[in-house]
Amino acid sequence: IQPRMKEVPTSETSICDLLLLDVCPLGLGIEDIHGQMHTLIRRNTTIPTRTQFYSLFTNAYAYQTTATIRIFEGEHNHTKHNSLLGEFSLSGLTSNYAAQTLEISIRMDIDANGILRVDAEEARSGAKASFTVTPNGQQRLTRDDIERHITYVNSDPSFAAKSLYDRNSNDPLYMDGSFTLNKDLADVFHIDFDTFNGLENYLREQGFNSLGNIEWFIVSV
Repeated sequence: IQPRMKEVPTSETSICDLLLLDVCPLGLGIEDIHGQMHTLIRRNTTIPTRTQFYSLFTNAYAYQTTATIRIFEGEHNHTKHNSLLGEFSLSGLTSNYAAQTLEISIRMDIDANGILRVDAEEARSGAKASFTVTPNGQQRLTRDDIERHITYVNSDPSFAAKSLYDRNSNDPLYMDGSFTLNKDLADVFHIDFDTFNGLENYLREQGFNSLGNIEWFIVSV
């Protein structure tokens, strides 16, 4: 974290007081199986802060029982250019007959002391796991490191990491909550109509009535 200065006018004096606010100097996010960064907490977010549970990830293959959650700090869309903060495993996933049938949700929480907690859970099994990153628990980036990183990312718009806040209805991975199969959705699933109908019936039997909350990013395995 780094401090940010904010002017706060008062009714008793014309001199502005200065309030020190702690902010995240770089975005915080999770890596998918392709090494892509998905930002949950954006750069310059004031702390303490907590995200809601975001249903970002799914299983990579059939009968997968464990998913690896890798946490990164940085602004680049490829995690190899960002800083690894840690990783942990989410075990006990629901029995699954095919890839991309589970819903894995992630939440991030930073307290007033700059301690980052990452929670992961899988909807149907109730499997949960968490991981904590402390400010003094590892070698942190210097101000110069951060500035160099930001300058590099800003040199090319294509370098910017994906953020869950940037999703829009033109994104083929944007789900409208409907089971109706269209070309974009079929391409996402890589399946035909018969297979899709089978998946629809399976999900309904498991208690899901839509695909609206399932975002098809695959966590590390």
